[in-house]
Amino acid sequence: MEKIKEFRGEWRFLSNFWPAEVTYNRRKFKTVENAYQAAKCVNVGDQQAIQMMSPGGAKRFGKVLGGMRRLDWNDKTKLAIMKDLLRQKFQDPELCQKLLATGDSLLEEGNYWHDTFWGRNPPILAPLLNLSRLFRLS
Repeated sequence: MEKIKEFRGEWRFLSNFWPAEVTYNRRKFKTVENAYQAAKCVNVGDQQAIQMMSPGGAKRFGKVLGGMRRLDWNDKTKLAIMKDLLRQKFQDPELCQKLLATGDSLLEEGNYWHDTFWGRNPPILAPLLNLSRLFRLS
């Protein structure tokens, strides 16, 4: 089985930063990352601000929410929201075909920014760890 260790190069489309319009809370977002970060917010104004940010800006904003994060922000909520957003993203026919073309490859978001909830850090350690949650969302 082939392993896709990082969402770069030809696999960049798998990244949540990839442009793909999705909807959360009746608002359109330009990427899954923007919508996911907005989903953390209690304040509707913060959600609106995130709509206009770059995916990186949205991610940075989402990390500093502190007391403004929704009270039910737990693993179950995160997984449910991400599952919905990814299903929306891959409704796009071109992205769907690209995803299907990965076949039975192991999809693993290797990274160097210490995201061990959704990915692996660093990707070289992946064989020692369990499959990323990101693509166990069936």
